[in-house]
Amino acid sequence: MKKKPFKNSLISFVVFFSYAFISNAQENQSLKHITFKKSYEASLSRAPELIREKLKLSMNDRLVKTQSKSDELGFVHEKYQQMYKGLKVEFATYSAHALKNILKSMDGELFNVSNVNTTPKLSNSTAFQKAVSHIGAEEYIWNHTASTKSLGDHKKSVGELVILPGKASGKKSARLAYKFDIYAKKPLSRGDLYIDAHTGEPLFYNPTIKHLGKHTHSSRNQGKIHMHEKEFTRRLTETVYTGNAATRYSGVRQISTTKRDNTYVLRDNTRGNGVNTFNCERTNKYKETDFTDNDNNWTTAEFNNVNKDNAALDAHWGAMMTFDYFLKKYGRNSYDGKGTSINSYVHYTENYDNAFWDGTVMTYGDGSSNGNEGNGVFDALTSIDIVAHEIGHAVCNSSANLVYKRESGALNEGFSDIWGASIEHFAKGNGSEI
Repeated sequence: MKKKPFKNSLISFVVFFSYAFISNAQENQSLKHITFKKSYEASLSRAPELIREKLKLSMNDRLVKTQSKSDELGFVHEKYQQMYKGLKVEFATYSAHALKNILKSMDGELFNVSNVNTTPKLSNSTAFQKAVSHIGAEEYIWNHTASTKSLGDHKKSVGELVILPGKASGKKSARLAYKFDIYAKKPLSRGDLYIDAHTGEPLFYNPTIKHLGKHTHSSRNQGKIHMHEKEFTRRLTETVYTGNAATRYSGVRQISTTKRDNTYVLRDNTRGNGVNTFNCERTNKYKETDFTDNDNNWTTAEFNNVNKDNAALDAHWGAMMTFDYFLKKYGRNSYDGKGTSINSYVHYTENYDNAFWDGTVMTYGDGSSNGNEGNGVFDALTSIDIVAHEIGHAVCNSSANLVYKRESGALNEGFSDIWGASIEHFAKGNGSEI
């Protein structure tokens, strides 16, 4: 990209307007943007009061502050979640933006859900069975806890009773719904499924894992991990080394590694709580199997093999560069701003033509091609633009959390595409493959 973007525009997703008060709402809770004249001085603490007043919220509506953050320009941004009779209204948030404690603008979207019957007819367990039946998978991740411990504690989704606006489900009005995080192993999928709490009807599916369509990525031209305390302590005390890596797509690059049992592994504890790259060994199991090298010189002769092991070097270097980009350009510590580990798993199953963020970790397939034209579809999907694109989805999920549907879904993909190109340019200087 030739022009440097406004530094926090892609992180905060905040649009600033001229200092003129706008009030043209036609109906309750349809006012999406509020800006203030310079002469109108209201403190940030008055934001909930003004939101209630301007959007004409009912006595049953409550605003809960979920976020407060400042940027390098001195603005403070506070986000509020709409609650109705104690239930969360999905995708209903409003943000206030202040400079020197004086409100400058507010924006977001809240909903009139006063017609919703908040007493469910279905039990949580009945709704869950309907959700599982609707997904129709052969296997679910909660049946594989032993082989997927690195993904965290994925028990059967307990379900949350929420109010789903009609705008999300395509219905004429809001519905009371159970929200279930369903992670299927076979066929692979993960997303939030909303089941009508009165009728049992599936209302809306918001995918966490994107790009499950066939042939989504091409690399030919191109989470949180819950660690045991002992493992976490050991990682913090390890020395990080700099190795030379002959990557599959980006030439020889310097990578950060750790030494264990007289061998070097793709683990870096200098960036947040760690940038780590593991080997799925052509299975769908997320094991913490390390890629290793004896002298920290990860050469073409060693890793450009039939297993495509040099793809792991791209994944590791790409995650490092993505971490550095967000930290240096936006002051953001890892994808969530909290330093959470970026953990990548390479060699996922066999001939897998995809890469994805699953809400917890990064996963990369080797592709069905051996790199020669006309043989298979894609080569290994670990080029830096793909790495950055997918981690970009993690950034989006932990910030704007754009619904993966219609315009917001297009924005979700668009921001990841922009970050993919920006990070490739940041890492290589010219944005092109070597």
